[in-house]
This record gives sequence, C-alpha cells and structure tokens, in this order.
Amino acid sequence: MLYRLCGPEKWPSLAGLACLCARRQNLGVLLVNRRIYDEAWPVFWAENTFAFESGRVLVDFLEELGDEKRARLRSIALLEPSEDGLDLEEEELSECWVLLKQCSGLRELELDSGLLDRLEFVLEMRTLAVKQVQFTERAKKMGFDSYDQGYRERKMTPWLAYRRAYTDPLAELLTASMTQELADEERLRRAFELRVRLRSLVDS
Repeated sequence: MLYRLCGPEKWPSLAGLACLCARRQNLGVLLVNRRIYDEAWPVFWAENTFAFESGRVLVDFLEELGDEKRARLRSIALLEPSEDGLDLEEEELSECWVLLKQCSGLRELELDSGLLDRLEFVLEMRTLAVKQVQFTERAKKMGFDSYDQGYRERKMTPWLAYRRAYTDPLAELLTASMTQELADEERLRRAFELRVRLRSLVDS
C-alpha cells in the first residue's frame, strides 16, 4: 500500500520507488498528543491519495477502517505496480466495488486501464459514483539516471513519468457513467466488444 501525501504532487508511481519511506514523512506529529491527533487525523484521511497495487490490499484496508475514517477518504488509486500486471481476482475486485460505494466522501478515483479488460469489472464499476475518474496505464520506461532526474522531469511533464493517462471509447463511456449519469449496460457491452476487436487488430 502506498500513501501519496499532502499536496498536488502525486508522483512517482509505486513502480518508480524501491523504498516508500519518503512518502511517510512527518506522520509522527499525529503522536505528539491527543489534541493534535484529534485535529490532524481528518486532514490526513481527506487530503491524501491512497494507492493500492491489488484488490486484496484495497479490500483489507477498507475493511479495517471504521465508518468515520472511511467516510473521510477523498482519493483512491488502484494501479498496476509492475510488469507482472495488476492482480485481477474477480472475487476480491467485486468486494472492492462494494466497499468503495461505502466511501461516502470519495471524490477521485484513479484506476488502472487493465480493469477495462474484464467486462464483469466494467459493469460493476459503472455503478460507482464519484466526481472525477481517471484511467491510467504504465508509461514506457523513461530510463532516468536517478530519482532526482525523474523528479525534475515530473515537475515539467508529469504524465511522462511512469504513468500516463489512458482513454478509449469504453473508458470515456465508463467515466461518464461514474461521474454523471449511469450508462446503459448494453452500450457498455458494445463499447467493450469494440475495444476487444480493435486491440486484437493492433496485436495481430
């Protein structure tokens, strides 16, 4: 599990860091005393993006949170961490959608484009309601000489670093369904079938 801490900077992705310790700076302030904790914990849950590399980890995380903290979550990402691919177990992903619906304060979802490869996931995701959805995919390896070089590159062109936005007709229709009005299931099925055909043409 990866905590992407306060502020607009959300990069690099999980795949770009061997160690995540830098992401957890300054959390000790929550332990100073009870008053500081009581004032700071709502900010921690609301202002951070919580990113996960598998459905199982996301399910375990959300199940452990109490209702109050779960309601404070604003931003969640489910991303492919490596070339091995996203752990797409149907049963645990189904649990994900149920638990995400219980996050009443959820405003932003970043989802791996690999989730679009399974029709059952597409049909379940369409019933989620959030203000902003973005599908992303792993970018080609940039070959940075160092973490510092990658950090500078992200400041100038953030989408070039590690992950990039992904879109196709299915992603656009699903995004509209999640953020505006529930899409007709048959339209999603047709968009999914079109995506499968186009990808098979590209691969052949």
